[in-house]
Order: sequence, then C-alpha cells, then structure tokens
Amino acid sequence: MRFKNVCIESLGYHLPEEVITSESIERQLESTYGLLGLEIGKLEAISGIKSRRLWPIGTLPSDVAAEAGKSAIAKAGTEKLEIGALIHAGICRDYLEPSTATIVHNKLELDSHCHVFDVSNACLGFMNGMILGASMIELGQVDTVLIVSGENPAPIYEDTVRFLSEKQHQTEENFRTSLASFTLGAGAVAAVLTSKRKSKKGHQFLGGVVQTDSSANEYCRATGDNHNQMMKTNTRELMRSGIALCSVTWELFTRELNWKSEQVTHFVTHQVSIQHQQKLFEALKLDRKKDFTTFSELGNTGSVAAPLTLAILEESGRLNSGDQIAMLGVGSGLNSIMLGVQW
Repeated sequence: MRFKNVCIESLGYHLPEEVITSESIERQLESTYGLLGLEIGKLEAISGIKSRRLWPIGTLPSDVAAEAGKSAIAKAGTEKLEIGALIHAGICRDYLEPSTATIVHNKLELDSHCHVFDVSNACLGFMNGMILGASMIELGQVDTVLIVSGENPAPIYEDTVRFLSEKQHQTEENFRTSLASFTLGAGAVAAVLTSKRKSKKGHQFLGGVVQTDSSANEYCRATGDNHNQMMKTNTRELMRSGIALCSVTWELFTRELNWKSEQVTHFVTHQVSIQHQQKLFEALKLDRKKDFTTFSELGNTGSVAAPLTLAILEESGRLNSGDQIAMLGVGSGLNSIMLGVQW
C-alpha cells in the first residue's frame, strides 16, 4: 500500500512517574526464585529491560490516551474542530462497551462531526490505526486524524506475582510462560495525521505492507479485564515464528517502497527485548547502529511501543529532513506491519 497525500504532523506521549525495576519485581518472587533455583538478575539478563513504568491504581486507558492526545494536538497546532476522525488503538480499554475512543473524544471535547471508533490488534493496533487514518485521508473523507493509545499492564503484574507466589503454581513451566508478562510497561502515545495540503511539517507517511501468520495465534494469549488479567506466552515459539514472519514482511516492504536497507536512516521497531532486537536484525541483515531503542528503560509498552519510540527519537534531535524511517512491527496473532516515513 502506498500513500501520496498523508503526513505525520505531530507525535505526543505521556509516561507514568512510577518506575519499577526488574530487580524489584524479582524481590517480590523470592520464594519462587528460591524454589526454582533462580538468581536475582535473571529477568534483566534475559530481556535487557532494566525498568518499566506503571500508572497509579485506578488509572483508565482513556485518562492517559487523552493526555497524549492533548500533547499531539498542541504540537501540531491543530484546531480541535479540524479533527475528522479519532481512533483509539490500544490493547487496554476502559470497558467492553462503549468504545474507549468515545470517552477520549469527550475528554478532549472534540466536535460531533468526528468519526470515533476503536481498533484493537495486540501490539500492532496503533500501526493499524495509522493505516486506517491514512486511508481516510487518502480517500478525501477527512483531512486530519488523531490516533491515541494508553496501555496499563499493572493488573497483569499484580495477578502474575500473586499466581507465582502460591506454592501450587511455583513450577518451571508456569514461570517460563509468565516471564513475558514482566517485560511489559505502561505508556500513552498519540499521532496527528494530516493531508499534505494542510501539513506544515511535511513528514510524509509513505505506506507499507502487512503480513499474517494466524497459525501462531496460540503462542501469546491474555485474558481478563482492567482489574484481573493474566497472560501466558510461549516466548521461544513466539520469537521463532515472529522473526520468520518479519523476514517475509521485510522483503515485501522494501519491494513495495523501492527501498534498500542501506537507504534507511533509522529503524524504529516494536520494543520487546534485547534478544528480539538481536535476532531480528541478524535475520533481516540490518545495521544495528541505526536501531533506536527504548525497551531497556520502558519495557514492552504494547501498541504504544513503536510510535512512542519514534516520538522519543524525534525529541532526541536526531531526525533530519529527508531521513527515511522504517517502522518494523510484530504482534501476537501473529501479525507483522512495516511502515515507511520520510521526515
């Protein structure tokens, strides 16, 4: 898919103040670690994640998504009346019904003409939202789209620690399938997309490709609600299948945009772990020096991860006009989305 008329006008984000280290999580599991013969430090050694952040108890996805949205709107210099569509694209939602987007719409006091809906696709929801928003702009349905997401894994942490602290659940298998739960982090992000004629920044969203391997949908599954969640992950098979899918997606992506890997200035990936980064870049034969990461301090922030990393990359001052950015996404399901941006 190619877009000729779509720009990323701004990116905004919002992070929790509370920082949770990998060691502090392991200290909560000392009895489990002792029983299984594990040493403190294993979580960081395996994942490369030193810390992550969590929202205060009671925080709703719409609360933080709206804050990120305010930031993006202010940075874009966009009038609220101009926003023709609002897409909430997080894994976490306030309720099963109504859409979280309607609650964010109300908190941001957007106009009644605005299209409002949720999109959910595990860690790729935001990138799906970008594609849908860009398509609406390309078709001339709207000129400006706001995409938001707010992720909060705190209930997964609480329930997984409680589960693994009970003697009957202190097994190697339970620990192994729960390990990915402790890599998650909280955050919120938003993006304003505009038509080229309205853009003041000119950061062009070029398009990309999508690939799916639904035979691997069982490797990561989460259940529950905002107050009671558990996630079980077969990390070995998830990574193996994910890297294989990304290899196919990358070949199609470079062909679609007529790019070569050496032409890419920055790689912005879904932030999972150090092992994932290493294996991904090895498989795709990409230059790790061009990789910009946030997982060591923020963990895996779900659908927020790739756009948040792009927002922090912009904030770092490393982006220059003409830079080509490859956003490489993969999410349980399995799905892979790769998107191209010219700054």
